[in-house]
Amino acid sequence: MSRTSKFETLLLRADKEKSHGDKTYYWTGYIRGIRRAYHGEKFGTEQEHQQWLSAIDRGGQYQERGEGYIAGLAAMDASDRPETPSAEAVHAFLQKHGITGSQAARMLYLSDSRQVRKYTGGANPRQMDGARWFALHAHVLLSPDQIAEIEAAMESDLNTE
Repeated sequence: MSRTSKFETLLLRADKEKSHGDKTYYWTGYIRGIRRAYHGEKFGTEQEHQQWLSAIDRGGQYQERGEGYIAGLAAMDASDRPETPSAEAVHAFLQKHGITGSQAARMLYLSDSRQVRKYTGGANPRQMDGARWFALHAHVLLSPDQIAEIEAAMESDLNTE
């Protein structure tokens, strides 16, 4: 498949997904990302590009747009994006593995269990992103020594001097 054909195919698919109304913010970012990936610096300014990249750190709809933008930049097939869990799925995972709110907070590098509850219930629970969902699974599947090794590497990488 040519680069142009791939771009057109991905754009059509993303437009279709967006029109279904599910994950609209993600698909908005994805469409913008594939356009930037296809047209390069001719599409948008560098400042706009940086804003879209940093959106992932803002949370909520901005995070979803940023995730879509990054996926689009990588010109990924939209169906390759892992699904993010519902509040019910997060709650069920924690119960299945006997993980308390405090333990989950530690696994997710959050300040306390109140932060975890934002992902597991209430009137309007937050959508847990793929990185946090991955972290929960890593803490369950990897040994404590493996987790400690990863955390030591993370700490070491902060010290770039």
